[in-house]
Amino acid sequence: MSCTISKGRKEPCKDKVGGLYKVYFANFGTLTGLTYSVDGSVSGTTDASVYEYELKGTNSFTQSMVSNRENGTTTVTQTLTISLKGLDAATSNEIKLLAYGRPHAIITDNNGNSWLAGKDFGLELTTGDANTGTAMGDAYAYTLTLVGTEKAYANYVTNSTLADPLGDITATIVVGS
Repeated sequence: MSCTISKGRKEPCKDKVGGLYKVYFANFGTLTGLTYSVDGSVSGTTDASVYEYELKGTNSFTQSMVSNRENGTTTVTQTLTISLKGLDAATSNEIKLLAYGRPHAIITDNNGNSWLAGKDFGLELTTGDANTGTAMGDAYAYTLTLVGTEKAYANYVTNSTLADPLGDITATIVVGS
């Protein structure tokens, strides 16, 4: 890999919005058969099941790159924070399983862009709060934070859109109830 930059960048138009649309979790190690391009994109067909979680409201995906001259290393911390409205036994059990494992996540934003986070090492559920709120109008929801450390930014899912968040990835989608 060359360490020299290869192009510039113009200031883009102000036609994008923040927030997340959906997240798909896959059990660690199951996303076999995908192709990773040198440009940072991912596509292909996998036998894996991905579990769809619809999102609305305050949800975020942040990637923080840290490069250390002394150690000669560069890492990216990927942090996914989601709010799942409503508390129930089935969701509590699924959150427990997320905590026990280290899933991969395909995250789709409100612009239709999707990324594969936790590609090599998975994501760890670091906090999972179940909150009933204080007042009647307060949140009655789970708030989950998943964190992973990878070698690079999350791979872009080729041709993802809001209508087709998985784009050029073919997988079995398991929709929640």
